[in-house]
Amino acid sequence: MELGNFSEALNDFEQSLRVNPDGPAAFFSKGECLMRLGELAAAEAIFAEGVERFPEKKALFQDFLKRVRAQRSVKR
Repeated sequence: MELGNFSEALNDFEQSLRVNPDGPAAFFSKGECLMRLGELAAAEAIFAEGVERFPEKKALFQDFLKRVRAQRSVKR
């Protein structure tokens, strides 16, 4: 993801989640990749789910949920 190859990184995070479905870092990063790829509805769903699934990371998921919702409202 740091190299800007969001499609490949997304595949890697999805593979990581198949091994460990409860990994908050991979789950969050999947949402970030989706957001950067312009798949805003999917990213919004990930961040909204993350708020509930990972209460210890709630603030981070909420921050990105706000960001993706702002981007979606601009594109409408």
